[in-house]
Amino acid sequence: MVRLQQSYSPHSGVLPERAAHFAVGYAVECRDGRGDSRDRDHSTGGPSLFQPGDRIVDEYSKEEFHVDQFLGKGGFAECFAVRSNRFRGQFALKVVEKAKLKDPSYSKMHREINLHRSVSHPNIVRLRGSFQDRHYFFLVMELCQERTLLSLINQSKRGYLSEYESKGYMVGILSAVRYLLDRNILHRDLKPGNILIGTDGHVKLADFGLAILKQDLNPMSVSGTPNYLAPEILMKRGHSECSEVWSLGCMLYCMLIGRPPFESESLDETYARIQAGQYSYPPWSKISDEARDLINACLIHTANFRPTVKEIQDDPWIKMNHPVPENALLRAKSMKDLSKQDANGNVISGRQPHRPKSTLDLASAAAVLNKSARKSIVSTHDSGFGSDPDMSRRPALAAAVNGYLNDIGALLGGACDFALEPCPLPPVFVSKWVDYTNRRGFGCQFSDGSVSVKFNEGLCLSWPANSSTIIYAQTPFSSPHAVHPAFLQNSGLTRTHIEVARQYREYMERELADTDLLMSQASRSMAMSTSHSPPYLVFTHLGSECLIMVFSDGTVQVNLMKKRSKIVLWNGDGGSADNGDSKFTCIAIIERGFAPFAYRIRPGHMYGLEVPQSLEDSLFVVRRALNMECDFLHVSRRPIQSTEC
Repeated sequence: MVRLQQSYSPHSGVLPERAAHFAVGYAVECRDGRGDSRDRDHSTGGPSLFQPGDRIVDEYSKEEFHVDQFLGKGGFAECFAVRSNRFRGQFALKVVEKAKLKDPSYSKMHREINLHRSVSHPNIVRLRGSFQDRHYFFLVMELCQERTLLSLINQSKRGYLSEYESKGYMVGILSAVRYLLDRNILHRDLKPGNILIGTDGHVKLADFGLAILKQDLNPMSVSGTPNYLAPEILMKRGHSECSEVWSLGCMLYCMLIGRPPFESESLDETYARIQAGQYSYPPWSKISDEARDLINACLIHTANFRPTVKEIQDDPWIKMNHPVPENALLRAKSMKDLSKQDANGNVISGRQPHRPKSTLDLASAAAVLNKSARKSIVSTHDSGFGSDPDMSRRPALAAAVNGYLNDIGALLGGACDFALEPCPLPPVFVSKWVDYTNRRGFGCQFSDGSVSVKFNEGLCLSWPANSSTIIYAQTPFSSPHAVHPAFLQNSGLTRTHIEVARQYREYMERELADTDLLMSQASRSMAMSTSHSPPYLVFTHLGSECLIMVFSDGTVQVNLMKKRSKIVLWNGDGGSADNGDSKFTCIAIIERGFAPFAYRIRPGHMYGLEVPQSLEDSLFVVRRALNMECDFLHVSRRPIQSTEC
């Protein structure tokens, strides 16, 4: 385990409050994070500062924080779920890089800390403490184990929320905003991504990165997220309660319609719509007249004609009773005997594996993009609404798999500047699998003994061999957590999940012998490779021709049923001849009765190995299967809009 000690000096003269008085709660607060503000390229723009299992130490108080999960990343900060060695429960740790702050006195950072520390309200995330070292500011906050309002909208079956749900969230949001206004504080970044929803539906307002006291306002400043900016801000007339009300109207519209009212394909067009007050309701919308009246009142172009927050709290729509929608609840199903096996000894259930409408998480998304060969792939962006951590990782994984397909297509097409050359075997591959999606989910065992299970309800986990720590993600799209089975409280992992994974492991080890004689040889060849966070299964497709498995680190394995061979695709380096950090599509072939071997596809090289006929035949099948079955490859993203604040 890596030990990362941040050397705080008590003589630095700032941040007098230490990380010392904590309590269990919820919250994630990350400026430029959570998917719907400013530049979202950072969410998958490279490795995070810390990884699950790392340790951060406040040298002043000797408090230790153990990193469990990466929560989000922005232009200035990263957020992590952490545990303290002194207090029970998890907390959110916001880490701000000093090098990215323009002001050498860090006045805005101190303003954020002081304002956040001064507030205490049940609908506002609580700042538990803060400390710093030479390189970073650390803010310790409540941690909510559920999700943002943004992800609730994104993941709802209809693509929007009911009036009943929206009213419940608006009541809490209004209470928090009014509390701040009563204390002369303007949040200036009200949006769905900054609204956190606990497991009990309780609302908490997060992110004080742009918050300011009214007396400290600069009327010429333009701060916030483009889709939620009021027209008077664009005209540089300053922020006020009226501009906060405008943002509240945009949020309510977003909840009920599924997108911001002024959203467009370009920043200039968005600003033009805002200044013209140009928005409409889609013809399919069935929201009540009372809801429309409230939204329209909040979005009146003349600022002084808008209602106050108190008047919104007394609005007929807030006061009226709304019908309760039906909720579809996932129910766990009991585990029964595993019986049917295929020709390779792997277990198959009575039906095809569960395929979610949206799939995938990529723990290290940027690492899979080949700088030279992936330029044709559209980079993932966001408009200020649709890129929550629960969703934003799918485009990067789709880009990775599309990159493999592009390189394979060029190789099979005889492109003269694509060469094949030998390379080391991949870190791990799947040696056994069990399809039990008619009960709980799909499980597999890696060549190093690690086990991964993708449950029908969406939860994905990886249980490393010879380790008690489990890596899991609530959905295939969300960021990974690290948890010990003894500390499941406040985590999304249950003992039922662990017991199912244990039964899968025991069954595969007991009943599914390594049919490939060279499996142990391949495992030894790969033993030197380790991963900070072992990959977990995020997508499967089982057909008569092949089994497709996609993993969180971008690795793809395709088992060809008739040939009883395994094709593994991953991103590897260029070997000793390459001094840069370029990544290349690598292909491993593991086939019964033959020694495993691997190649890399190197663009820009005219001379290389001839593609073996058996490999060529297999790659044709793999390419066709991935194109036909991996529905996550076709990703539509709206362009990002950013505002310098």
